Parts: sequence; structure tokens; C-alpha cells
Amino acid sequence: MFPDPPIKSLDDLSLLRPAQHCVDEERTAANRKMLEDAVGDIMPVHLARTPVLYQAPMASMAMFLRGMTQIMLDMVENPSKLHRLLRIMKQIGGDYIISWRPNPTDHVCATFDRDRIRRQIAQGRDILAKHGCQYEINLKDVLTVRGDRELLREWVKIVRSVTE
Repeated sequence: MFPDPPIKSLDDLSLLRPAQHCVDEERTAANRKMLEDAVGDIMPVHLARTPVLYQAPMASMAMFLRGMTQIMLDMVENPSKLHRLLRIMKQIGGDYIISWRPNPTDHVCATFDRDRIRRQIAQGRDILAKHGCQYEINLKDVLTVRGDRELLREWVKIVRSVTE
């Protein structure tokens, strides 16, 4: 359960400032070397540059700031101000990679409609390109593919044909 949301009115957005993100390259390199010296021979050390604020899913952050019920109401009553809140939060642009996870039920579990998959991927690709976003596509939560693992290979071929 989220605490009492701090943004009671979308008019309070003028009080918010986008978070600043910078990396102390020298300190980061020293910390990485220390970890590699300690465990690098038994496991790889990967460098993450994600700001702490953005390690939580964007929807969770918005719900923390505004409240779930109010976010749903804002979608109907104040969509432009809700978009403003999300713009203050996202600064994503081309600096980060969006992990796009299409609904597997629409793609490989309940149905396998090649044209629908192409349309959905193309539509998402165009929206992300319009905003200059980098992205990766991951098929999430695949528990069943109707007993046909070949569907996953076919899905990858379709997605690649649309995105490459």
C-alpha cells in the first residue's frame, strides 16, 4: 500500500523539478575495479548507470506521487497535466533504453496473428521513434505457447522484420 500521495493537485506540478542525473566517472571506475578484483574471476561485473529514482517502475513512481485512484481519474479528467507529470518523471529520451514488453497473450499464447503482431510492433516502434527513444523488446511471462515452441522463433522473425 502506498502512503498518502504528496501531489494532491496537478496544479502542484509547478513545484516539481526534473531529477538531475550525473555519474562520477572516476569513482565509478574505482568501484568497478574493486569489485572486479574481488569477484571478477568468478562472475562478471556489469556497470549499471540507472539513476536510483528510476529503478522503480514508472507506474509505481506515479502512483506514489499521485495515488492509484487519482491517476486513473487524471487519465480521464486531466490527461494533459498527467502527461506533464510523466514528462517531469521519464527524461528518458535517447539516454536510456525502454524495455518494451508486449502482452504475450496477444502475441503467442492465446492467438498467433502475424498481421496483428506486425501492426502492434510497428505502431509502438513509430511512437518510440517519434520521441527519440531507444528500446528493446522482450516477450514477458511466456508460460505456454500452446505447446508450440516454434511460435517463439516465428515471433522473433516477425518482430525483427518490422524493427530492423
